[in-house]
Amino acid sequence: MRRLARFEPPDEDPPIAVLDTSGLSRVEECFLLEIWAALRFLATAKTINSEELSHVDLALVTKAEVKEFVALAGRCPIVELGEASHRVAETREEKLKIIKLEVSFDGAFHVYAMQYPYISIPHYYTELSEYRHDLGYRLFEKYGWVVGKRDCSGILPLDQWAPEDRDRLIDLYQRSNPECSAAFPPGWKSKYKVGRVFYIFLPATYLRGTSTGKMPIRPCGPAGP
Repeated sequence: MRRLARFEPPDEDPPIAVLDTSGLSRVEECFLLEIWAALRFLATAKTINSEELSHVDLALVTKAEVKEFVALAGRCPIVELGEASHRVAETREEKLKIIKLEVSFDGAFHVYAMQYPYISIPHYYTELSEYRHDLGYRLFEKYGWVVGKRDCSGILPLDQWAPEDRDRLIDLYQRSNPECSAAFPPGWKSKYKVGRVFYIFLPATYLRGTSTGKMPIRPCGPAGP
């Protein structure tokens, strides 16, 4: 019996606990994932070559964003990986509407920056997240943008913006995919990181501060449909 016991199969791995984000809106979910990714980037920045960080502003997350991040994470139930669900998928028409709005904004966003030599001109494909796009829509609309149009001629000059809104817009430019990273304006600090986050499931113990040290610190599943 002792010999047989040596060949017993090992215990099964404990289930992976994740946060189910299906109850959040599309923009809220995007915000949660983006801030999580930024915190992960900051946690690993010490291992990155200093030359690669020379133009990167490591102040990627504000205290207000962390506070909102914690509040959103608190709304997500902890479930086993196999039990987590997805948000209801948008219809084809809804997805096309979202893409069309992004494309029109990115065009206006690109042309608007060309007026200001101290702002790095973004690529027409900004790679801003849906959360950051939503911020941009509201800022541009507040100062004269006709939503859904690539024309930015109706947007007030930056010197007529409220200082806090001007800072928010410049922050969006810093987070955008630059048209030419070799030609940043003097003193420009980019917050751009290559690629968007497409994961849905987050390790619950990492976000809730109850990690045992055995939970993987990474997204745990694929995006929804």
